[in-house]
Amino acid sequence: MTIMNPASDLQKIRMDEVSRRFTGIALELLPNTRFEEKRERRKSEFSADAARVVGLKRSLFQLFITERRCRCFARKSVCSG
Repeated sequence: MTIMNPASDLQKIRMDEVSRRFTGIALELLPNTRFEEKRERRKSEFSADAARVVGLKRSLFQLFITERRCRCFARKSVCSG
C-alpha cells in the first residue's frame, strides 16, 4: 500500500504493517474529470501582522530619530575634525 503523508512524504508499507500501525478510517481522494490543478500564491500578510504589533510605530519613529541624530553627529564631527 502506498500512503502519501504530508508530514512524512510518500511511504510504501506492506499490508500486515498497515494492519498493525493504522486503525480507524482511511480516506482515498482521486481527481475527477473536473479537476483543475491550481497554484495559488498566498499574499504576504506582513502589513496585517505588523498592525497587531504593540508599539511598532513608536519604535520605528524612535529608530528614525536616532538614525537622524547619528547622521547629524557624524557630519559635525567630520566637518570640524
